[in-house]
Amino acid sequence: MGSTEKALLAAEHGVVAFDLSHLEHTLYEDLPDAVSDTITRDVGSLEEGFCTEGLILDADATITQHLDIWRSQRIFMYRRSPA
Repeated sequence: MGSTEKALLAAEHGVVAFDLSHLEHTLYEDLPDAVSDTITRDVGSLEEGFCTEGLILDADATITQHLDIWRSQRIFMYRRSPA
């Protein structure tokens, strides 16, 4: 099962899937606009590697801290396969 299939399966069960594996030590406020816009949208695009819903965001927190928060909310991270 590929990343997109896992994300779709997770979404069907009310779990949000997203790919932030390359951003773990980046401050949220330093993310490119396209990335931060995708993260903050109510529903992201799987084609862009994100499916986000109801995320808690803090401009001073690192992505790693966000991942900890999201994991505690049963929001899982997945790594996309190279195109």
